[in-house]
Amino acid sequence: MKRQNFFVDHAQLQALKRVAALERVFIAELVREGIDCVIRDRMSGSRNERAQLKADLQAYLKKYAGKGPERTAEGIEDLVAEARELSAQT
Repeated sequence: MKRQNFFVDHAQLQALKRVAALERVFIAELVREGIDCVIRDRMSGSRNERAQLKADLQAYLKKYAGKGPERTAEGIEDLVAEARELSAQT
């Protein structure tokens, strides 16, 4: 393993600390897992699928704006992740 320094914003660091505490792992392990996910997504081309899914979802939400609960960026990301899981199951 090689040592590398990264900058993260305060909110990211706090979220990493919470997840690490909940899962009882080191933050470094979560960062390595995240790096693996990014590499896997970029190499497999699923980033394009995700971008298209997110664009479709945003268009849908824009069309129906004001007709349901207001969505935050995190909420949209959660919906995208849920939709990806559902599409992977079929």
